Amino acid sequence: MCASVVLAAFYMPHSPVVFAGFLIVAILGLLNNQFYLFLAAKRGIPFMLAAIPFHMLYHFYNGLSFIAGVIRHLTSPHQALNESD
Repeated sequence: MCASVVLAAFYMPHSPVVFAGFLIVAILGLLNNQFYLFLAAKRGIPFMLAAIPFHMLYHFYNGLSFIAGVIRHLTSPHQALNESD
């Protein structure tokens, strides 16, 4: 067990950005494993493997749109709500 951990640490990327990318992809894969199994059951393993990059792209641009929405909300002028109305 200890040897496998040392071996895995040896092959881990040394750049924090690359490591974070691998970590994010691994977490998304684990969180969506039921969806990928569903795709494999309905359309086959080649279809599932082809769908994974598009599903990752979907998560990426949804994250970007969320960030853009938060920035737009924080930088737009707000009108105070009147409690008397």
